[in-house]
Amino acid sequence: MAQTTFHRAASAAATSIGVYVGSADSITLQCSPDANQGFDGTIAVDAAFVSNLNNIIFPIVTFDIPPWFEVARLTFSVHTGVLAFTLKLSKNWIWIRARVVTANVGAINVHMAY
Repeated sequence: MAQTTFHRAASAAATSIGVYVGSADSITLQCSPDANQGFDGTIAVDAAFVSNLNNIIFPIVTFDIPPWFEVARLTFSVHTGVLAFTLKLSKNWIWIRARVVTANVGAINVHMAY
């Protein structure tokens, strides 16, 4: 099982490393806001079709588009409870990552595993 942890400080936007999911048909995400402050903001989940993120030119020259596209968006309102859910994946999605879109209060960890 592959897993990555995404740590978010309240003042700066951040992006997790991509998780290679290969031919997995689903991925489980667990969002854990800071227990004391919670988290108020928005987290996006992105996917990429490319087989090797290390060997691409950004943006992809042939199509003039970036390799990542948004597949889910979660909005938290000073949320302190853990949120876990599973995304069904298209066989074409090879990489998944989480990123902060907005952050107003607190911090959050996002764990991804398949």
